[in-house]
Amino acid sequence: MQFECPAELLKKSVSSVERIVGKNPAVPILNSILVTYSGGIVTVAATNLEIGVETKFSCPSGKNGSVAIPAKVFSSFLLNIENAEMLIIGVSAHQLSIDVNNQQTKFQALSADEFPPFPVQRDVAVISVHRSLFIDAMGRVIVSASPFNIRQELGSVLFRVRQDLTCVSTDSFRLSEVRIAPGEFTTTERTQQFMIPVGVVEECVRIFRDTTDEMIDLHFSPQGVIIRSKDTTIYSRLIDGTFPAYEEIIPKQFTTECVVDRQKLFQHIKQAKLFSGKLHDVYLSLKVGEGITLTSESQEVGQYHAVLPAHITGEGVNITLNWKYLSDALQTFTEQEVFIGANKGKDAVLMKNSTGTHRHLIMPMRGIRE
Repeated sequence: MQFECPAELLKKSVSSVERIVGKNPAVPILNSILVTYSGGIVTVAATNLEIGVETKFSCPSGKNGSVAIPAKVFSSFLLNIENAEMLIIGVSAHQLSIDVNNQQTKFQALSADEFPPFPVQRDVAVISVHRSLFIDAMGRVIVSASPFNIRQELGSVLFRVRQDLTCVSTDSFRLSEVRIAPGEFTTTERTQQFMIPVGVVEECVRIFRDTTDEMIDLHFSPQGVIIRSKDTTIYSRLIDGTFPAYEEIIPKQFTTECVVDRQKLFQHIKQAKLFSGKLHDVYLSLKVGEGITLTSESQEVGQYHAVLPAHITGEGVNITLNWKYLSDALQTFTEQEVFIGANKGKDAVLMKNSTGTHRHLIMPMRGIRE
């Protein structure tokens, strides 16, 4: 294998894949990055067997071949290359060489034949959505997925197609839902649903945010999902399980409805958390004509008390919430104002935007302060 390529293109490709490289001393090939040159295309790939990522770029001339390189040292070396426009890459005698700035560096390589092959699947359905819309939706929902593996469906993002494309996550204490309208995506199958591990979705957001490709395609089959843009492909297994019947817990009516400036509420939560107790609790009192009274206190630090103007209708209500859940939720909205609906502090508190395409639920903390 031999080719000459721009240094920045190879750096960017390696940076995209190296984060998912496995750390498995028993299987050295999983600690490596696969570099392939074929027909004018350079492909850089990595996998930890749970997720696989490959990205590619054009390179007009070269000699076909492939090689696996230890990811950590290869990535670090490329990161520290400065003032170099072009790299000359070559492979011989189980070594990869890089010629740059009158300097030649050689890396011990592994056989590409040992690298696990990425799956080839027959699509059941394909969903196509604009990259910016996909990244925005995923950024809004992933905050509610559980980082723990207690129940795998709680560590996933649900994709469900009916009339619209609904994306949901929950850790059972909070829930995020984003709906993408029919005219904003296309699909080959109008009734379908599947769950992707939240770690894979987080990598999608990280990787596709830095691309310029316009569209993202999700190729779904019982064997897994392939998430593809023009130059990058992500392979993942699907979660085998049943997503919670979350719609049953979403309140349909509220005894108290509130519209408040999102950024002002967020700033008060940032202050209140400094005085919160070990349970991260913050106390909100919503009353017509008085706005939102926000209180937090701890014996070690002291007390925070503030009153925030808000448009409130209905009965007054007192709610105790986890400040971190509330803060995370507020950061997923982009609108100036956010709607908050509550029912006597017992049911889930609903936050949503003006169009209702983004909803976020938080369960109140009970038995602390009513």
